[in-house]
Amino acid sequence: MKINLDFKNYDADSVDIYIYGDVIDDTQSAWISRDINENAFVFPEKIINQMKEIENKHINLHVSSDGGDCMAGIAIMNLLKAHAGGITVFIDSHAASIASVIAVGCGADRIVMPSNTFLYVHMPSGGGFGESGYLRGIADYLDNIADLIADVYAENAVDGKDKAYFMDLMAKGTWISADEAKETFKNVEIADSMEFKAVASMSKITNAPDCINFAKHEAIKAEERAKRKMEILKILEESLK
Repeated sequence: MKINLDFKNYDADSVDIYIYGDVIDDTQSAWISRDINENAFVFPEKIINQMKEIENKHINLHVSSDGGDCMAGIAIMNLLKAHAGGITVFIDSHAASIASVIAVGCGADRIVMPSNTFLYVHMPSGGGFGESGYLRGIADYLDNIADLIADVYAENAVDGKDKAYFMDLMAKGTWISADEAKETFKNVEIADSMEFKAVASMSKITNAPDCINFAKHEAIKAEERAKRKMEILKILEESLK
């Protein structure tokens, strides 16, 4: 099954990888139906398999993603960071939530952002069902994840932007423009703006800037996403019988 973490030869010495879609963990990937949109998900196992083929070629990492599972994203970030051939990140529309962590923390030599693209940072979220001690444990876990994410941002920030600075941005839920990203993170370059075409849905992101308000795109994709969710539920229901 083809999953949307695709790569193709760019030239003899480099490869293009596209992270377009929701980041999920490997256990969730097992529930994906072959009939569900093949371009919807990204997970660590796919990166592992593709890194075996890439060897030491330079990676051009294209990102357009709402984010998703925090620890799956951290795993993808670390796998990319260990790559010896060098990485250039291209933010093709937005890198939100854990996708921004991958983009900033993967050890890229350059992060190229067209002037109409954005990063989005926010506090991790989650939930559960159980007694009070268990739920307090979930809250503690989310606090630990927030600390981890803020550390990644701070480690890749310009001088003067510390962990507390990023914790504040995350608490507010903050869109970071290309110009702001250049003043915030290392190795960011501004490119000419580009027209948005194939992008992630942004259905989970709030307060999106006007220039990436994909209302028309969402109307077209709504039926497809609803079908995907129904099929996942059907698979889960069948497994419980």
